[in-house]
Amino acid sequence: MYMKKTLLLFFVTFIFLGACQKSSIDFNSLGNSPGVSDSEILIGVSAPFSGVAKNLGVNLTNGSLAYLNMINEKGGVNGRKISLKILDDSYKPSKTLSNTKELIRKLGVFMLFDYVGTPTSKNIVKYINKNKIPILGLFTGAEFLRNPVQPYIFNVRASYFQEVEKIILVFLCKTMLLDLQFLLVQKLLLRDIK
Repeated sequence: MYMKKTLLLFFVTFIFLGACQKSSIDFNSLGNSPGVSDSEILIGVSAPFSGVAKNLGVNLTNGSLAYLNMINEKGGVNGRKISLKILDDSYKPSKTLSNTKELIRKLGVFMLFDYVGTPTSKNIVKYINKNKIPILGLFTGAEFLRNPVQPYIFNVRASYFQEVEKIILVFLCKTMLLDLQFLLVQKLLLRDIK
């Protein structure tokens, strides 16, 4: 089940990037943007590649790289290859913030991508909004990334509230279905007894 959810997350995340390949967006106008050249779009990643959440960072990034490599093999986005600059934050919020600053200030990335975790993400929201740098595909369902609306944060994962809502809905539907089945069987049995 975890693998299916992870694959779905990758699929939804990359619909955005895949759509960019064939869109009518004028990518030539992006040539003056930080992290965009005639041949490359540089995207920054800060995720745990060591520490307690290492598996999340490694697996999320490996999945992303597989898709990005496929896009690049097909010519990239309007001839521009997508490159990731990847930094390890060990799932430490202070390190995530310093990595984010390095990605934006020193490395000049176009956007941020594939950040993992609620505490690490919470630590960068003000900085992202202040610098007007978009971030796509945060691996967290935290409400503060959605409410109030964060103009530079593009969530692809359901919020924790949405996840719980769905779990409750499925539970109630299954419970009611079982109750209905039980009542139907009981009614049929009673009918046969009479």
